Amino acid sequence: GINAEYGDGKVASGEFELTVIMPAICEHEDGTTWEEGTTYNPQVTEECTCDANGEHSCACIDDGEECEDPTPVAWFNDACVKTCVPEYGVCTAGADPHYSTFDGTGYSFKGDCVYQFFGCKDIKMWADHAKDEASTRTKSLTIEFKTDTIKLEGSSIFLNGDEVIAPLHKNYKDGAVLSIQDLGSYKFAVSRDGMEPFVELSWDRASSYSVKAFGTCKGETTGMCGNWNDDAEDDFLQPDGTVADNAEDFGTSWAVDDEED
Repeated sequence: GINAEYGDGKVASGEFELTVIMPAICEHEDGTTWEEGTTYNPQVTEECTCDANGEHSCACIDDGEECEDPTPVAWFNDACVKTCVPEYGVCTAGADPHYSTFDGTGYSFKGDCVYQFFGCKDIKMWADHAKDEASTRTKSLTIEFKTDTIKLEGSSIFLNGDEVIAPLHKNYKDGAVLSIQDLGSYKFAVSRDGMEPFVELSWDRASSYSVKAFGTCKGETTGMCGNWNDDAEDDFLQPDGTVADNAEDFGTSWAVDDEED
C-alpha cells in the first residue's frame, strides 16, 4: 500500500499500480548506447537521433558546397566524407525477358535458370527465369544485402524465408536502411546515412523490373545489367573478366552454378 500525508495531518492510503516506463536505448555500431530522444554526433560530420523504438537514424552533415557536372550528386561514405559522383544509372528487364543495360545495350535472353543481374558493393540481385510457352519469363527476384535475403515472387515478399507484407522498414547499426513499399508495383530500396537511396529495385509483381543505382556504383556493377562505364562495347563482361561475343554466352556466364547442371 501507499500512504500519503496531507498538510492538515490527514493520511490517505490505498493500493496503486505504478508503471515505470524506461526510455528506449539505441546502440551505435561502435557499441556506444544512447537514450531515446537523444541527438548525438558519432563524428563531427554525422548527426544521429534515437527514437522510442530503440532505433537510431543518422545523417551526414553537408558542408554546403555544391557538386557540378559531370559529377553533380553528393555522396557520403561510411565516415561521412563527401564525394561528388555521377547521376543515377538505370537498367531494365521484362517481357521475354529483354534487357537494357546501364550503358544502353538492348538484348533478349531466353535462358531458364537463375541469373545474377546486378551487383554493387554489398548488394547482389538474381532473377529466376522460367519457361513460358515458346519463351521465358522472370518468375521471381532475390536480393542479398548484408545478412538478409529478400525474395519477390508475384505479389509475395519473403524476408529470410518468412513471408512479410509491405511496407517493410529495417534499420542497420551502420546507418543503412532497407525498405519495401507497395506503390502498385513493389519498390525495394537501400539508403545510407540519411541520403538518397543507394539502390532502388522496382518489381511489377509479374515479370518486369528495373534497377536504379547511385553514381558510386558506376564502373563497379556486375551481372546482366552490364558494367556501367559509358562504354557499350564491353557491356557483355563476364565474371572471368572477358567480354562475351553474344547475349547467350553472356547470360549463361552469370547463371548460378548449381542451376547450370
